[in-house]
Amino acid sequence: MTEDEKKARNPRSGARPALGALSGALAGFAALAAAELAAAVRPQAGPVVAVGGTAIDHAPAGVKGWAIRNFGTADKLVLQLGILAVPALFALTLGVVSLRFRRGGPAGVLLFGALGAAAATGRPDSGGPSDALPSVVGAVVGAVLLHVLVAHLAPRRAVPGADGTRGDPYAGPDQDRRAFVITKS
Repeated sequence: MTEDEKKARNPRSGARPALGALSGALAGFAALAAAELAAAVRPQAGPVVAVGGTAIDHAPAGVKGWAIRNFGTADKLVLQLGILAVPALFALTLGVVSLRFRRGGPAGVLLFGALGAAAATGRPDSGGPSDALPSVVGAVVGAVLLHVLVAHLAPRRAVPGADGTRGDPYAGPDQDRRAFVITKS
């Protein structure tokens, strides 16, 4: 069977990578939102501030000078946008990876959270191990959400149709196409 025939038989196959990427983006957004919410008591422990501070601390003087010359007073905003762009791209990638390696995506989210925790606790103005909490909370929220969303995208065993045909490979006995959005309690 050629690729075109496979796509013709299963029109949803092209949507899986896009839905995987969307799952990653949603999980990444939820992780960052949870981390920033957990950092409300001590904003310096938030992952964006901690990673930004670490990036500034470790940037060569030439790079800092270039950023100030080219961006002026907006240099910190550009840095923060860059800090948000990297996890966004990483989250999209992890969502697609999760389609094939179910535990790989959530593990990547947890690893990214560990990097944020290390940045927060390694800062000179760190409040100690408790500064890792926002990144850890965010990572757990993101990993769990990615796992749940991708579970709804995994191909299901074929359900025999009423007419004896193979049935829809993406439908389970109680699964419908909205299950990606609606999670049963």
